[in-house]
Amino acid sequence: MQTHLTNHILIKASKHASSSSINNITTKIYSKGTIKIPAAIKKDMHLNDGDELLFTKHGNEWAITTREKMFKDAQAYFSSHNPEKRSLVDELINERHQLAEVE
Repeated sequence: MQTHLTNHILIKASKHASSSSINNITTKIYSKGTIKIPAAIKKDMHLNDGDELLFTKHGNEWAITTREKMFKDAQAYFSSHNPEKRSLVDELINERHQLAEVE
């Protein structure tokens, strides 16, 4: 995962982002707290108009990622703890069916 520091906001690009040489890019905060994300960062992070962004604080820095990336990271994390790739939902449903048959 590539990391870029811009205006003290840590921006994490996805694994699929290009390995371009973005190191430091400045931007401004406009009226009502609006921040314009530079085109190079939008391209590098595959951001589109209307994408929801998630801001997460890490120490004194803020990480910005997309909701989609957050879900993919969570899925990868939980998948890594389920090496047999068994369906916990199916197991729960089967368990409930077995309990219903006993009653």
